[in-house]
Amino acid sequence: MMQFIGQHSTGMVILLLILFGLTEIAGGFLDSRKRRLDDYLLENISALVLILFIKPGIVIAVGLLGLKLFPSAAGLMSQTNFWIVLLLFLMLDDLLQYWYHRLSHQQTFFWKLHRPQHTAEEMGLLVSYRNAALYYLLMPNIWWLALVTYFGGGLAVAVGLVLKQIVIVSSHSPTKWDRPLYDIKVLRPLAFVVEHILITPAFHYSHHGKSQADGISDPNGNFGNMFSIWDQLFGTAKFTGKYPTELGLPNDPRDNWSSN
Repeated sequence: MMQFIGQHSTGMVILLLILFGLTEIAGGFLDSRKRRLDDYLLENISALVLILFIKPGIVIAVGLLGLKLFPSAAGLMSQTNFWIVLLLFLMLDDLLQYWYHRLSHQQTFFWKLHRPQHTAEEMGLLVSYRNAALYYLLMPNIWWLALVTYFGGGLAVAVGLVLKQIVIVSSHSPTKWDRPLYDIKVLRPLAFVVEHILITPAFHYSHHGKSQADGISDPNGNFGNMFSIWDQLFGTAKFTGKYPTELGLPNDPRDNWSSN
């Protein structure tokens, strides 16, 4: 099963995007007046650049450098248990992205590269791709992905990327699949468990909220991508089980978060 997922990881990610795209169409989300043609162009072009050029380019670059600088390390993990490699890959990948994402909200240079993502006033499956190309080139977890691949963990990387995309795409989805977990009383304990492990729409919507004044949004918190454990561990988690009514950037130019 894992071998099958690894061999068809690219196709599975594309299928995942198509399925969530169909849910957006079925829900009428593409008719929203908050999303314009340039939004779709930005998101689709950014996604294609990342998937077709940046990630493969970094993997190739690391492979060539590795063969030149430390050839004996090639395939180092090939005999290691698949589940150990998968867990190691996912946990360090997510930890690196958490800190990179957090840094992008604290440092002017990185904020300018990441800011386009927060200009979106409505969530969608490709909103997570609204970043400058340089943002992805400097993303440490993509280089970690390339290293694990060079070390012989390609199968774990492929499976891990599919699992990660399921969480990331679903947490940006306007379908808000987790709403029943909060609305149905008997399911609330399940909601507590799920959101304290994985990133849910409610948890991530909070990060995209326009202002903390609504008591739900926290643009300077909830930085996690796959797991919410890092936000909990480093004190940036906010659980409300609710969704902000306004998404995007604050209009106040004096707001340090929006003016960087």
